Amino acid sequence: MSAPSSTLPNHTGIEAEARARPRSEHRPLWWTAPATLVALVAFVAPLVLVATTSFLTDQGFTKVVRPWTAENYTALFTSPALRTMAANSVLVGIETAVVITLAGLALTYWIRYRAGRLGPLVLALVIATMFASYLVRIYAWRTMLGTHGIVNSALEAVGIISGPLEFLLFNRVAVVIAEAQLYLPMMVLILYGGFRPIRPDYLEVARDLGVSGPRLWGRVVLPLMARPLASVFALSFLFSSTDWVAPQFLGGSAQIMLGLQVQHDFSETAQWAAGAALCLTMACAYAVLYGLAMLVLRWCGAKEIEWGAS
Repeated sequence: MSAPSSTLPNHTGIEAEARARPRSEHRPLWWTAPATLVALVAFVAPLVLVATTSFLTDQGFTKVVRPWTAENYTALFTSPALRTMAANSVLVGIETAVVITLAGLALTYWIRYRAGRLGPLVLALVIATMFASYLVRIYAWRTMLGTHGIVNSALEAVGIISGPLEFLLFNRVAVVIAEAQLYLPMMVLILYGGFRPIRPDYLEVARDLGVSGPRLWGRVVLPLMARPLASVFALSFLFSSTDWVAPQFLGGSAQIMLGLQVQHDFSETAQWAAGAALCLTMACAYAVLYGLAMLVLRWCGAKEIEWGAS
């Protein structure tokens, strides 16, 4: 009696097919010229300008002059206040990224495999929240978490508390809650794009072969979703750790982050050289973290696989 055939995707065959494609299928390099030009104008040129400004000297309001100096970086790495801001940024970024990744993974899995006909509607509602103003959503959370907000009023109405809970606002918890809600819809789209090629019958076959529950997630779902999950975590960390509006309105004086310091340097004190040094340092730090994440994914064997149509 022959062994039952499995319909699970053959990764080796798919990779071999992709390598065997003729070169004629690839687009000429000059087709990328418009995108390359846009990248140079919109990204590389400002980055060069920021890097150049960071080695100049602030003199007066919005004025940077020579001589070239590294004092901006010296002050950056020796300032206790900036170290505190960096610690706040890292903590908020990690906590928000964890919340978004876990919540987004659960929500997207339910939309893709459990919601049935409600899936497209729920996905559309999630996307619709992205059209709401950023500041409107920040003020909404401030209203809900405030002393006389919806949360405290509801808890007092049902008799759970006798007075307002003041710890709901102006702390890191409020910042994490607000930023998770702000960036979750975008991350759901990324995760849905990762789940989309994984057809439900793949998971059914895995269950028929005895892989279910936590083993299904550990051996089938998570390995296939490693790169989308890494992208979601990295983007969530980047957006939340560099934000300055939510910490300013919801975090209070104890939750000042690096993004607020950048805004302060450029908009309020006009210390452009110091602000440029902070921006470039943050950009280099995020680039290093991204490189480390890619190395970890490669070390774990997470490869890009081209799936068939779903």
